[in-house]
Amino acid sequence: MTYRMPAEWTPHERTWMAWPGPNPTFTDDEELAAARAAWASVARAVRRFEPVTMVVSPATRRAPARSSARTSTWSSATSTTPGCGTSARPS
Repeated sequence: MTYRMPAEWTPHERTWMAWPGPNPTFTDDEELAAARAAWASVARAVRRFEPVTMVVSPATRRAPARSSARTSTWSSATSTTPGCGTSARPS
């Protein structure tokens, strides 16, 4: 079987995104919270046009919120971004 990466403009069923977890890219909790807010904003914009699936590390899903910044923690058996036409809901 051969896999290929289709062009960005090729018709597709959904967009896949990876939720940012703690890593060396983010210097502190505030920067990570800002990145998560940006990712959520992009997911909300895209979901207006197609479903979005957010891939989340199991460790990140279990981690408590570490910032007072406005971010959502999502729980879904299907790991699909909340509000994207699925049963997932923000908690």
